[in-house]
Amino acid sequence: MILIRTQDVRPPVPFSKVNTRQITTNRPSARLQRMLKAAALATGFRAENPGYDGGYVTCWRLRAGPGWTIDLSSPNKFRPGCMAVSASGQVFVANGGEYWNGAEKWSLIYDPATVKNIC
Repeated sequence: MILIRTQDVRPPVPFSKVNTRQITTNRPSARLQRMLKAAALATGFRAENPGYDGGYVTCWRLRAGPGWTIDLSSPNKFRPGCMAVSASGQVFVANGGEYWNGAEKWSLIYDPATVKNIC
């Protein structure tokens, strides 16, 4: 049998003293924001260049001008951290490797088909 003294039980903390930084907001994470920016950049690129309907729009750190490639078969031509957005909205990132010799592989990091809408 465990006895609990009344001095050991803490009273509830009033809301005015709650650390509001620990309360989560509806703002998306920084990683998701980068993926959505890459998708928006790709959408703008495809709108300005109607001949690039398929393939992948590539961008480096969301600052350099976007490029385009037909497939992602050779990741060594891209730096690690480069993002590629497909026509269906999938976002890939180049992983591994090094800055000078390129990446080792492409990894899928966002697929809008698998994301559920909460709202």
